[in-house]
Amino acid sequence: MQDITQELLDTAIDYFDQKDYDNAEIYFAKVAEAEPNNPTAYYNLGLIYKQKEEDATAELCFKKCIELAPHFVLSYQQLGLLYLQHEAYPNALEAYQLARKIEPADTQILANIANIHTLMHNYEEALKVYEKLRIVYHDNVEILCAIGSCYQKLNQHESAKQYYLQALQYNPNHTKTLFYLSFIYLLQKEYSKGFELYRNRYHPDIIGDKLGGVAYPPTQLHAIEQLQKETTLYISHEQGLGDTIMFARYFLLFAQKCNNIISYVPPSLKRLLQHNFSDINFIDAGGDISFDYNTPLMEGAYLFETTFETIPAPKGYLSVAARDVQEIKKHLHSKKKNIILVYRGKLSQTTLQDRSIELEKLLLSLQNMHNDVAFFCAQVDATEEEKTLLTHHNVIHLGDYLTDFYDTAALFSAADLVVSVDTAALNLAGALGVKTLGILGSVDLWRWVHNKENKVAWYNSVSTLQQQRDALDALLQTLPAHIEAML
Repeated sequence: MQDITQELLDTAIDYFDQKDYDNAEIYFAKVAEAEPNNPTAYYNLGLIYKQKEEDATAELCFKKCIELAPHFVLSYQQLGLLYLQHEAYPNALEAYQLARKIEPADTQILANIANIHTLMHNYEEALKVYEKLRIVYHDNVEILCAIGSCYQKLNQHESAKQYYLQALQYNPNHTKTLFYLSFIYLLQKEYSKGFELYRNRYHPDIIGDKLGGVAYPPTQLHAIEQLQKETTLYISHEQGLGDTIMFARYFLLFAQKCNNIISYVPPSLKRLLQHNFSDINFIDAGGDISFDYNTPLMEGAYLFETTFETIPAPKGYLSVAARDVQEIKKHLHSKKKNIILVYRGKLSQTTLQDRSIELEKLLLSLQNMHNDVAFFCAQVDATEEEKTLLTHHNVIHLGDYLTDFYDTAALFSAADLVVSVDTAALNLAGALGVKTLGILGSVDLWRWVHNKENKVAWYNSVSTLQQQRDALDALLQTLPAHIEAML
């Protein structure tokens, strides 16, 4: 019987090595049937089901292997990887911690534990683990960069900077470190260094397999002096909608340098930007174009050598037609102060945890405000459950009537106050120059740094409230008072 089992196992392994997973599955299953306590069969079945993206079955197989062979460390590691793929971070952490008990000297296991702590926003715990790794790998650039990133998330900017600079001593061209360091310089208002290093965002190590902003590298604009009045310049959209809104102010400066500007922006922004920059030819995707130079819109800050003191149009640079604002006002309350709420980014965003407020908590914090205010919601992708909650709290949902950012801009312009989390809507309100209260996450972001007048430097009409870590409830308690002070 043992010879037969070994023969089946050898056949299964041959099929697995040939990546013939269907036949490998059949033979490993036969091994498990002939010898139910064979951990090798279950481990390899787990690998096969993982390859076939049958993750629930793979999980069962790895757990069975652990039951049969509690000291087989690879089962814990594979289980941890499986949980990581599904963002089940507490389960992944438990699996790797169990693996570490078996192999306490395995630095890869330790590195995975540190990474999971980072993904769970447990930055203090991640630092403890990274410092252990540094004992072995004191000159490892990735570890130094990761430590710097943890300090950055904890808003300890000088500590972050020192670790980034130390990493660059070992590898001056380490793209990720240069990119992360750019945010520190921008936070510290050193825009010359910051925006130059921020250009590392184009590198494949940063953008991965996503589309970048530089569509035509051979003709990329590298200096404003290259532009002449007769030059044709193509300006491309880059990154998120909020980024395009924020850097749209540079259309004004580009237009002063050349008469022929072509630009692509997402359809939801096209009508608004056409209204404000009529000299620019906003094209649709896939059109046939020719040009002398091209640049991503966000390069404007670097190309025009923006400093913290020379940010263009901080009081606002977008507007909508007065008649459209008046039309919107017909649907708002005529005898009360009208407040517009935006409580989260898009549901598809991976950073949603940092850019959202639980709607019920927000509404409960506002329910005892004075009767002279009326609340409206501009959340364009509100779920049916959220709409029901809004109705229950007497908040009128207008998101379904907003077809693009022009409509949203008209609504914001008609209101007395916009209250928004850190998303495209907050950038839009600031770009319009309307009175706005921004509710920020716990991590410091250079876009919302205040100037000496204690106003957001890039958007003077925006005031901000920043959450402390795990202290949203405390912030919400103060929210009504802040709103009333701004009305």
